[in-house]
Amino acid sequence: MDNNNNGFQPRRQQEPFKLDINFDDDDLLYADSDLADDIPVPAKPKGEVYFSNPPPAAPARPQTMANAGSSKPKKPAKKRNKRGLSSAMILVIVSLCLSIVLSYVGITAMRDIFAIGKDPLNTREVSVVLPHNATTDEVIDILAQQGLIQQRWISQIYARFTYWLVNRNVVNPPAPIYLPGEHMVCISWALEEMLDSMRPRRGVYQTVTVNFHENMTARQIFDRLHDNRVVSRDSLMRAMHSGEFDYHFINNLGDTSLRFFRLEGYLFPDTYEFFVNESPHSVLRRFFDNFNRRWTDEHAARAAELGMTTDQIIILASMIQMEAANAQQMRQVSGVFHNRLNNPSQFPHLQSEATQHYIMNNVAQHVESGMLASINQVYNTYVRPGLPAGPIGNPGMDAIEAALWPADSNYYFFQHDRNGQIYLSATRQEHESTRSRLMLEGLLR
Repeated sequence: MDNNNNGFQPRRQQEPFKLDINFDDDDLLYADSDLADDIPVPAKPKGEVYFSNPPPAAPARPQTMANAGSSKPKKPAKKRNKRGLSSAMILVIVSLCLSIVLSYVGITAMRDIFAIGKDPLNTREVSVVLPHNATTDEVIDILAQQGLIQQRWISQIYARFTYWLVNRNVVNPPAPIYLPGEHMVCISWALEEMLDSMRPRRGVYQTVTVNFHENMTARQIFDRLHDNRVVSRDSLMRAMHSGEFDYHFINNLGDTSLRFFRLEGYLFPDTYEFFVNESPHSVLRRFFDNFNRRWTDEHAARAAELGMTTDQIIILASMIQMEAANAQQMRQVSGVFHNRLNNPSQFPHLQSEATQHYIMNNVAQHVESGMLASINQVYNTYVRPGLPAGPIGNPGMDAIEAALWPADSNYYFFQHDRNGQIYLSATRQEHESTRSRLMLEGLLR
């Protein structure tokens, strides 16, 4: 035996027999072929049965740049996750809305606390009425109700923080004090300005008792309040002419353009207790509240029975208060005025000297000559028919009730002597005779 291995061929191990049956769809079989277009494609079997083993895969032919772009296999499109997209959109919308809300809250809070964005030239005021012993939180609640601030809770937190900051080294610091009553708060103020305007000045919580007697005019009342450190006369003047007060007797006044003092007659004379440095509107409201309590339904009914308004009764009562020497004479003086008012053809003018005194003592020194002539035309009852344009003082209840229930008489004239005694006459002749006699006796006033 030749041991030369060159001619020896080992026996091949037989591969197992394999039967391939292909019923695949022709199009699917060749759809994703990566063969270049110039390589012949083998004939497609038509479902034959053949006995062979699949040939080893031929090495992939490198693709040219041109063919790489054009023959890239198409991948099936992925389905979008609709649920994930919806969640993302909701998150974006919620975040956007939250940002808008937070921005609005922040901007309005800065506006409330620091007056950022407010017009400093806007001096419009809003009435704010505080109860007794109001806390800072309660005051801020009232400011919010009046539309002066928008972010109530943030303002309350800020007020508490600033109070703690100022008093952090004080043991048991006192709570802030706010004056009860009406305050006029400017809409352009910052929060601290609003709160400070309603606190006692200089940290002093003092009261003062002031008495006002009947027949005092508004100017005299304001001077007394000023002298007692309650409020300045100038601020009272401004409040009287421009302030808004919700009382039926004020709302029914109508046109007050001809009046020298718009609300003269309704500062009811009495004894009051005021706070030092109180708000002018709060002070005036005390007078008006008192008048409102005193003027009852019975008074209103009687005025209607006489065919007169509340204001006409007060105007007449102010004249009676000035003319009568005492309460006993008031109904007599009222009877004379009513008789003249009821007989305008014969007595068109009331001829009350008190109206002339009012012009000389309360108006003349405060106005120019041109305006004085105009005021004289509407207040002087020797010139103006009927009642004057407004009250000439602030009458008490005796004068008001005398205007409502005058003495029943036929007198059209009255005259006082130096001692305050009254003389009544039915005719002008009698009246002139009385004056002549008093003049001779040196008693004519």
